[in-house]
Amino acid sequence: MIGKSSCPEWLQMDWVLGQFGTQRKLAMAGYVEFVRAGLVLPSIWDNLHGQIYLGSDAFVKKMQQHVSSDKNLSEVPRAQRRAKAKPLSHYSSFSGRNEGIVAAYQTGAYTMKQIADEFGLHYATVSRVVKKAEEN
Repeated sequence: MIGKSSCPEWLQMDWVLGQFGTQRKLAMAGYVEFVRAGLVLPSIWDNLHGQIYLGSDAFVKKMQQHVSSDKNLSEVPRAQRRAKAKPLSHYSSFSGRNEGIVAAYQTGAYTMKQIADEFGLHYATVSRVVKKAEEN
């Protein structure tokens, strides 16, 4: 889209292109190549854990060691406080598949894709199960 539409005010195009070179045409080509190369990389959202940690399992474990569960959370709204979720295998052992899916999703700790992988389903199926439960 370079040159196809006007640049929004908030985008610092000169700074961005400056990261790819001092000559504008070469910098533009470098930027295009950078974007193309990124399209084949896995999504960073695959490493989102518990909707707050973006990183590897080792990183999450390290960060959780810094969080004390006995701290006073009175300043944190109740809706944002959450106990550590049980492993996905706990939810897949529920007698009702859909109940297990909904319970796992409601923990907020797992993405629909993670739940789908655990239950051997496509994430769209998990989405439909959760949506149906929310409508009831």
